[in-house]
Amino acid sequence: MNRLQELLSEVEAYLQKVSPRDRVLLGVTTALVVLFVVGLSGYGFSQAVHRHEVTIEAKTKSLKEIIQLAATYGERVRARQQLDQRLKAKVALFTFIDDVSKKKHIEIGGLQDRGSTTGQDKITESTVELDLNKVTLDKLTEFLNAIEHDPHLIKVKKMRLRARIDDPNSVDVSMTVAAYSTAAST
Repeated sequence: MNRLQELLSEVEAYLQKVSPRDRVLLGVTTALVVLFVVGLSGYGFSQAVHRHEVTIEAKTKSLKEIIQLAATYGERVRARQQLDQRLKAKVALFTFIDDVSKKKHIEIGGLQDRGSTTGQDKITESTVELDLNKVTLDKLTEFLNAIEHDPHLIKVKKMRLRARIDDPNSVDVSMTVAAYSTAAST
């Protein structure tokens, strides 16, 4: 405390010895130094605020992405649950195709069971090959929709259409149809 008082008294003594013109220059210099320090502090503060704004913006963007991913995740979980439900239901594919063809009034030329295989993912694939003769495209479309929109997981794996010469509105169709189920339901 004494040291500060001594320093202030020395500054006061010096200012009394200095000419008025030097006092003005000293005052202007002091004001400029103070303005420089305040400006530098303001710039630093401004930069800190900018960094925080950028951080907030990045975190807001990340939060929006998380919300979007959460919604997508929910949709995928529901789709997976629906697929699991469809896989749990085992179907006798041979009988199913025969029933659908009778409902849609389509005559099956040949129907061969190609057996079942179970993959490493524990999903069993049962396949059947069939031939449809002299079927119109609208009847074929109805037949395919009835097969693939059934609650069981049934898909047409392969299909070959051949135009008929005797009836240009009909086609002959050879297809391979597969039904999928979990091995646990076998």
